[in-house]
Amino acid sequence: MKKILANKIIAPFCLLLANSPLALGQWQTQSFDLSPGWNAIYLHIDTMHANISDLAKGTPVEAVWLWQPKLSTAQYVTNPDIPTDSKSRWASWKVGLGDASSTLKKMPGNASYLVNLSGDTSFKWNIKGKPVPAHYQWTTSGLNFLGVPALASDTTPSLEDYFDQAGDLLRVTQIFAYDGGELGPTNPGQVYGLRTTKADRGKAFWLRSGTKFNRYFGPFDLKLQSPEGVDFGENLSTYQIRLRNLTSSELTVTLTGIDSETPPNGEPAITGPAPVIIRGALDTSTLTYSHEALSDGEKKWLLKPNGEEGSEVEVVLGLDRSSMTGAAGSLYASLLRFTDSLNHSQRDIPVTGTVGSSIGLWVGGVSITQIRNTMKAPDPNNSERLISTDTESFGDVASPYPLRLIMHNGGRTQLNLLRQAFVGTLASGLPGVAVKEDLMDPKQLNTARRISCIHLPASQDNLPWLCNGNLEAGQKASVTVDIDYNDHASNPFLHTYHPDHDNLSANFKTLQPVGRESYRIKREIKLKFEPAQATFSGLTQGGRQLNGIYEETMTLYGLIGDSQPNEKKFAMKGIFEINRITDISTLTTK
Repeated sequence: MKKILANKIIAPFCLLLANSPLALGQWQTQSFDLSPGWNAIYLHIDTMHANISDLAKGTPVEAVWLWQPKLSTAQYVTNPDIPTDSKSRWASWKVGLGDASSTLKKMPGNASYLVNLSGDTSFKWNIKGKPVPAHYQWTTSGLNFLGVPALASDTTPSLEDYFDQAGDLLRVTQIFAYDGGELGPTNPGQVYGLRTTKADRGKAFWLRSGTKFNRYFGPFDLKLQSPEGVDFGENLSTYQIRLRNLTSSELTVTLTGIDSETPPNGEPAITGPAPVIIRGALDTSTLTYSHEALSDGEKKWLLKPNGEEGSEVEVVLGLDRSSMTGAAGSLYASLLRFTDSLNHSQRDIPVTGTVGSSIGLWVGGVSITQIRNTMKAPDPNNSERLISTDTESFGDVASPYPLRLIMHNGGRTQLNLLRQAFVGTLASGLPGVAVKEDLMDPKQLNTARRISCIHLPASQDNLPWLCNGNLEAGQKASVTVDIDYNDHASNPFLHTYHPDHDNLSANFKTLQPVGRESYRIKREIKLKFEPAQATFSGLTQGGRQLNGIYEETMTLYGLIGDSQPNEKKFAMKGIFEINRITDISTLTTK
C-alpha cells in the first residue's frame, strides 16, 4: 500500500465535480498554509469566476493537479496513472504553461487538489470564492481523497476526536497525508498519530477503509432543498433545511448569520446581507407562524441522540422582503453558518435573494363590501331647494360583490388597467401578452389563454387605461374610466333597439343630449397596496402577490341644470388581491 502511494501519487476518486453548479452571490476567503513542495488542499469554496493563473498570480504556487478518472469502478483502485502530461488522466496547471496550454484552468469547489509550492519558504495562499455546501462521495473500491468541514478555529479537533463518533471507521482506515517536500516513498506518508494530527479545515487526506462505507463527515448532517445552497431568487417564500444528529449523544446545533466579503472586480455588487427570518410555531388562534430574525442573534436547536425522536428537526427559513429596499434586481447575499456544541464541524451555506420586480401581467379579484351614495340636502343659500351632497358614511353590503381586476405593469409609468388580455404566442412567434385575439398566432390559439373583465367597457381596439402610481406594496395607483352616454357597447342605460333608450328622437334622426335617455358614467378607481404584514408569510411573500384596499367613485352625468350639472355619485369600497401570472414586460396593442 505504502509503496503504491509513493510511486503512483494516488488522486481523488471523487473529483467529478468540475461542472458543479455555483453558489450565487456570497464571497469568502479560504486560507491554506502551504509548505515548500507538495501540499494537499480541500476547497470549501468555488473559484470558477477566475482562472488559476489569476488566483496564483504573485504567489510561489508552481503547479496545481486535479485527478479525472473514468467513470468505471475499475479505475477506483490504488494504481492510477502517474501524474504526467502524456496520456494522463490528470488535469494540471503549471505556471510556465499558462491557461492556454494547461489542461486544468479553474478550481471547482468540493474538491481536493495537489499544490506544488516552489522555493524553501512556507506561504499562506488566500483564495476568494463562493462557498458551496459540503458534498462528499465515498468509495470502498479504493482511496478517498478529501477534507472535512472542521471548525475553523484554534481549537481544531484531532482526527481521532473528529471521527470518534463514526463507529469503527478509524480502526479499519488507513490515512495518508503530504508533509511538503518532494514526492517519494514517505510522501505521502501514513498518519499514525491520529490523536496529535489536526483535522484542519482545508487540508486533504487520503483515506482507505477497505470495504467499510462511511457517511460520517461531522456530528450533524444538513439536508438542503438544492445542492447549490439557499437561493430565494425573486419570488421564493420559504426554504426547508433538515438538521440531523449523527452522534449517540445530545447535540446542540447553532446557526449564525455571516456577512459576505466584498465581491471581486467584475462580479455583481451585493446590496446587503440576506435578511433571513426563521419560522417558529403556529398560532392556532390566528393561523399565523411566529418568526425570529437571524440578525437579532444566533439560533440554537437541541437534537436528541441519533435514532431517537427529536434527533432530526426541520428548519424553515424565509426572507424579510419588506426590508430589501434596493431597486429591482438588487442582490442580497450572506452565509448561514451551522456549528455544533462539540466544536467539530462548520457548515457554511450560501443564502441569496433578489429584489423582485412587479413587471408583468397581474390578475386577481375585488370583493366590494361597503357602499355609499349621494344624499339630498337643503341648499344653505336657498332653503326651498335641495342640492346633492356626498356623505362620508359607508354602509355594509348584504353580501360581498366580486369584480375582476386585470393590470399590466410595463415599468416606467406604463401601468395599465385592462378589460381583456391574451397570453400565449404572438403573431411574431414570440411569447407575449396582447389585448386582441388577432394579435396572436392563429396556429397556436389552442395554447393561448384569454382573460376578461366584464365590468369594464368594451371597445373595438380594446385599448387599456393608463394608471397613475406604482404597482408596489405600500404604494397607490389610480385610474379613470369614462363610459360615453352614447356607448351602445357598454353603457348599461342604453338599449339600441328600444325607442325610449336609444338616445334618438322619435323620428330616429336626432341624437338626444346626455341625460335625456342615458347618462355619461365616470369611474374613478383607486388602489391602495398594503405594506407587508408583520407575519412570517406576509414578510416572505415574493413579487407574485399584492393585496390592498379598493375604492371607486362612480359619477352619473345627466341633463345640465340652471346652476350645476345634474350629477349623482356612488362610492364603493372593498379589498383586492392580485397575482402576477407572467413577467412579460411588453403589452402588445397593435
